[in-house]
Amino acid sequence: MIDVSTLVTLVKSGTFGGRNANKVFGENNGIDDRGRIAATAGQLTNAGKAAAKLDNTLGKGAQAAINAMSSASEHSRILRYANKSVSWASDHVNPLLVGAAGYRILVSDDKEAQLKKEVFGMSSMFGVEALMKNFLNSDYLKEVHSKMTNKYAKTALAVIEGLGFVAGSIAASTAGYKVGELYVEKTRNTNKNNLTTDLNNSNKEIINSNNKTENLQSLQNYEENLELENKLLQKELLA
Repeated sequence: MIDVSTLVTLVKSGTFGGRNANKVFGENNGIDDRGRIAATAGQLTNAGKAAAKLDNTLGKGAQAAINAMSSASEHSRILRYANKSVSWASDHVNPLLVGAAGYRILVSDDKEAQLKKEVFGMSSMFGVEALMKNFLNSDYLKEVHSKMTNKYAKTALAVIEGLGFVAGSIAASTAGYKVGELYVEKTRNTNKNNLTTDLNNSNKEIINSNNKTENLQSLQNYEENLELENKLLQKELLA
């Protein structure tokens, strides 16, 4: 009997692990994404654990590899720590993905803008993943699986569920980051417009202030000339 949830986990974790490994070691559009390495190790470990539960050649091979690693770690402190580390990572993939987002913020030239993008991207991804997990664990889907008797059909459905989860997560993340980029751009334009308005207002105040000073100076000159003319007129009258 096929364990559907195990097969779904294998497809999800294996696909996510492969994509993240490519981002860690590939160019990834110039983005430094080495912060994903721990999450990648956790996802690939989950894929290996899921594969080991399958009653087939892949499962037996995966279990043999796990047994070999466990046996080797008993004689090596380094391997023992490494084994514990990847095991811990496999149970904390989402926090490690958040940590990877923090790494991208730290190495970004514009940390404030990157922070906003990460908030939108990660929130969207985790939100949609939560909805998809609820659906995958729903009574409706369990009933669908229970009514299927053909093992190949059940296998195909499990693979579709796993790939669908990955596609939904990627789409949500991509949309979230796009919204974040638009928000950052809008914020920049708003700040730029506000700065331009402030500069224009400051220039107007300076011009008004200069005009007031010039007007005041002109008035003082007029009063001084008027006083001087009065004095001259008085002298002529006295003469």
